[in-house]
Amino acid sequence: MADDAPVMLDSRREALFRQLALINGGALYVYDITEPRRFDQSTLPPYLADLLGYPEDHPKAVGPGAMFRLFHPHDRPLIARHLRAAAKLSDGDFATFHWRMRHVDGSWRWLEARERVFSRNRAGQVRRLLGFASDISERRRLSDSLAGATGALLLAEAHERRRIGRELHDSTTQHLVAIDLTMSRLEQRIGDDPTDRAIVQDIRAALTAAHREIRTFSYLLHPPNLERVGLEAALNQFLEGFQRRTGLRVRFQVQGPPRALGQHGELGLFRLAQEALTNVHRHAHAREVDIRLIHRATETVLEVGDDGVGLSPAEIAPLLSGHAAGVGVASMKARIEDLGGALEILPQLKGLLVRAAMPRRRAGDALPPLQPAARQDRCDPPEPSIAAQ
Repeated sequence: MADDAPVMLDSRREALFRQLALINGGALYVYDITEPRRFDQSTLPPYLADLLGYPEDHPKAVGPGAMFRLFHPHDRPLIARHLRAAAKLSDGDFATFHWRMRHVDGSWRWLEARERVFSRNRAGQVRRLLGFASDISERRRLSDSLAGATGALLLAEAHERRRIGRELHDSTTQHLVAIDLTMSRLEQRIGDDPTDRAIVQDIRAALTAAHREIRTFSYLLHPPNLERVGLEAALNQFLEGFQRRTGLRVRFQVQGPPRALGQHGELGLFRLAQEALTNVHRHAHAREVDIRLIHRATETVLEVGDDGVGLSPAEIAPLLSGHAAGVGVASMKARIEDLGGALEILPQLKGLLVRAAMPRRRAGDALPPLQPAARQDRCDPPEPSIAAQ
């Protein structure tokens, strides 16, 4: 709808908006994105004041800069980016925005806004947005708790894998060495009978293969110190050992500057790399593996591609859903998703591509224990001016 007339919200219409918002547990609003105002020059709108518990005359909610000051410092740069994206909306599409603001009680609250085009000017450009904002702090708290539990599970699993890897290396391989020595003594006593010697050689060959496999799996189970060296260095160390032990040719590429994911996010991606490479070693009959770590502005993507036998889409679907034998792929998919990420397995002309994307937001979402508002304000960085457009 093309419209150059100003929006006039009289007191009755505003009251109706507030009643509708209360019914739906949020705040309904119309916002004109073409107004040449700046967030650091605006008073807190009534719909946000309702969500955040501010009375109309509260000193923090009125006057120039009130809205900007109540934004969390890390989320202020997102305002202009969101408005640029909203200006490109097609009719019927929604733009979603998540940010934090200071509540009247001094705590930070997560808010979510869903907006769509309400009207356009005569040139067809987006002018007004119709939006609905709600407090999703409890939902985010539950999501972070789930991510924390998933991260704790990943840490516990990493310690257990490390323990099993040590046991395989330090105990089981020693038993195989003892058997090999015993076979040498037996070989000296059986004489020159070709049949007996062939049997002994077959046993020795099987022992050698078992020894090699156990050493390989012991290494796959025993990761480098991820907490100490970081994701990129840990992957590099791990892939060097993997190539040396399996004979597979491994290429590792890193694209973009490193992005902070947090310990749980990095561990989730590293575990996925371990799982994917173990599957390549055991099942793919591949000769080459390509690993790419791609750092983007909002996420880090890990890709593991091989040139092996691959799988069809019909074979991949049961693996991701957990309906196929084994729980490895479905389990990793669930854990990546619990950490806020996404996992895909895609067929290639040769082999498979495993792709996991971990959002960067996990590094900064979890805030330290809440402090009184006055103290936090003194700790906030300087407030830059951010234009609304």
